[in-house]
Amino acid sequence: MSRSPTRKRPCRVCKRWFIPHPRLKDRQKTCGDSQCQREWHRRKCEQWNHNNVDISRKAFVPKPVIRAILTKEWWLSLVR
Repeated sequence: MSRSPTRKRPCRVCKRWFIPHPRLKDRQKTCGDSQCQREWHRRKCEQWNHNNVDISRKAFVPKPVIRAILTKEWWLSLVR
């Protein structure tokens, strides 16, 4: 009994047709090119951040705030 071959499908980024990896089957969305994979990841992260605004804002701390906290703690450790 032979398995049916995985069908070709278009890449969701560059629209080129590709044959998905046999182990990934329906889960593979891009052709495998590194630029397509990065773009797909960027899109999915953007979509997630848009749908979870409250979570993404709580998790994001601006770098100047982190820098201020670290320098303040560093100076306090010198004073003690």
